[in-house]
Amino acid sequence: MRQGSSCRKMYQALAKIYDQVMTRVDYSAWADFVWQAHSMLSLPFPKRALDLASGTGSVALEMAKLGADVLAIDQSMSMLELGKERGKTLGLLEKIRFQQADLESWQGPKESFDFAWCACDGLNYLCKAGIAHLLEELAALLAPDSLFIFDLNTPFKYREIFANNVFAENFPDFSYIWENELQENSCHFKLTIFLKEGQLFRRYQEHHIQYIYSLEEMAELIADFGFSWRGVFDSYSWREPVMETERWTIIAQR
Repeated sequence: MRQGSSCRKMYQALAKIYDQVMTRVDYSAWADFVWQAHSMLSLPFPKRALDLASGTGSVALEMAKLGADVLAIDQSMSMLELGKERGKTLGLLEKIRFQQADLESWQGPKESFDFAWCACDGLNYLCKAGIAHLLEELAALLAPDSLFIFDLNTPFKYREIFANNVFAENFPDFSYIWENELQENSCHFKLTIFLKEGQLFRRYQEHHIQYIYSLEEMAELIADFGFSWRGVFDSYSWREPVMETERWTIIAQR
């Protein structure tokens, strides 16, 4: 192992391994859920969509495959660059624009959109004031009747699964150790990532904070900015959530 370590901002070292760690996620099934949600509410499938906290563009790519033009926004330039590479490989770059921005202070473009999606617990990274700011922007950007679909890690997941536990996983070209520190209304993640560089491995560290929200808090925020609550489901299925649900998927309508 090379001597020393590098402390990076969130989703820089992690960006290099993110898609390999997330291979269990069926993004196409999530996109099917979005399609079905529009159909069930007698809405046309979106033509101009926002992908908020877009990461490496997995959601944006699925939307583009279905014909939507997408503006993908993320704070991590490293993640966005990987998204651009994936879009180029799939021949979808003409359908997707990428923008680096912090959603807690993001100023939306002077355009209209007919759908917004924030997947993979992106909203859990925002403080309450940050979510309020984002909802205010979306209220101005989204056309009437447009859907805003987002997911959240549940309090059960933070308190019973993440808690103060430590997770680790090994891959051929990298390994990571994920240490959790549970606080009253948040969970702090310390990620130590070992990336293979030549014949050796270099250590990187990142610190992440996610905030814990109840459905009641989210329903109040949604209503405060003129959105209607259309339902909450168990992780991009049409099942009702139960106590052990780990991811809520929430549909709101402008």
